[in-house]
Amino acid sequence: MALLASAEAAINKALRYDPATQQKIARQTGKVLCLQIEQPSLTFYVRMGEQIQLMSHCESDIAATLRGPAQGFLRLASTEDKQQALMHSDIEIQGSSQFALGLADASSGLDIDWAAMLEDFTGPLLAGFIQQRVTGLFSFAKQAMQKLHDDSVTYLRDEKGLIIHKLEAQQHFRAVHELRLATDRLEARIQQLQKRLK
Repeated sequence: MALLASAEAAINKALRYDPATQQKIARQTGKVLCLQIEQPSLTFYVRMGEQIQLMSHCESDIAATLRGPAQGFLRLASTEDKQQALMHSDIEIQGSSQFALGLADASSGLDIDWAAMLEDFTGPLLAGFIQQRVTGLFSFAKQAMQKLHDDSVTYLRDEKGLIIHKLEAQQHFRAVHELRLATDRLEARIQQLQKRLK
């Protein structure tokens, strides 16, 4: 199946640039995960190893099966903490949940070395130049956003009086808390007096 072949190539290429995740998956070498997607119906198998293998059918023992609607798998793919997402999804786990959750956890940590990937296409000199420029751009954007945030807070607090300073807020919350305690004590005192009057 052409779709599985291209997906397999893309996954293995991504893993090549994230050695830590590749090692975690390689520890499960030989184990097979079955994915059964409903609506539309699609079943395929993932064999673990140094290189992941995607198959349309499999004669080997299945370590775990994930079954659920395509929408559930799409949500899982787009979530950072895949282990938590899998546990709270409408995807059913059959077989070794430890294996399935371990794979979800490993894929959550997928950290692709984009610089190394870029270097394969452009060479080390151009890749280093591009990385420098991109890093500088992100640094500038981060500083600009921080300045905009600080200036906005200052303007809204000092010029418009729409928000209060953090220390003022803390004093206010402390005063409200003390008032609540005083109210509780007063209520308890009133209840004691009412009991005595009965």
